[in-house]
Amino acid sequence: MNLPKCVMIRFGDKAPNFTLKGILQGTVSDFTIQSFPGKWLILFFYPADFTFICPTEVAGFSKMAHQFRAEDALILGVSVDSLESHRKWAEELGGVNYPLLSDEGKTVSRLYDVLDEKEGVCLRGTLAAGSYLSSSAEKDIFDKELRDAEVLAEKEPYLAAEGLLKALNQEGLAREQSYNIVKVLLRQEHAFLRTFQEKSSASDRRKLTGPSKGH
Repeated sequence: MNLPKCVMIRFGDKAPNFTLKGILQGTVSDFTIQSFPGKWLILFFYPADFTFICPTEVAGFSKMAHQFRAEDALILGVSVDSLESHRKWAEELGGVNYPLLSDEGKTVSRLYDVLDEKEGVCLRGTLAAGSYLSSSAEKDIFDKELRDAEVLAEKEPYLAAEGLLKALNQEGLAREQSYNIVKVLLRQEHAFLRTFQEKSSASDRRKLTGPSKGH
C-alpha cells in the first residue's frame, strides 16, 4: 500500500491540500483547503469522538466559532471517525458550529504527520492556514498599498522614513546603519519612494500569507 509522505509543517510552509468529506448540521459536503480562497483556516486534529477529554476542545472551538468568523477565519475539525460517528457526536454535544471531517483512511493525518500509528488515532494538533487570494485580487490589494505608500511618502515624509528605518531594522541591519541608508535615500526622492514601497509591500505580503499557506 502506498502511503502519503509525511511532512513536518513549519511556520510559513504551504499547507498540504486534501479532500475529505465532512458534516455540518447534518449536511455532508466535500472540504478542501482550496475551497476557502482568501480565508484563514483553523485546522485542528483530535483523537476521537465520544471521549471525555476531546469534548473540551471540540465544544470550545464551537463556542468561539462566531468570533473566528468575525475575523474572516473558519474552523475545520478532523479525526479518523466516520461521518455517522461525527453526526451522533455533534448531537451528543448539542450541536457543533463548524464542520467535522472524517479521515477514516488516515491519509490526511499521515500527510500532516499527526497520526499515532500505534493507537491508530490522531494526535492533538492545530494549524492556521491562510489561503491565497486570486492573483487579480492580490494585484489589486498590492497596487493600492503601493499608492498608499506613495501618498504617505509625499504627505508625511518623516513617518515614511521612520517606517523604512523600522523595516530595515527588522531585516537585521543595525539602527545606525539603517538610519544612514534612509538619510541617503531621502536625498533621492524616487529611490526613497521605490525602496519604501518595496519594503511596505513585502511586509504586507507576509501579513497576508500568514503562517501556513494553502493554495
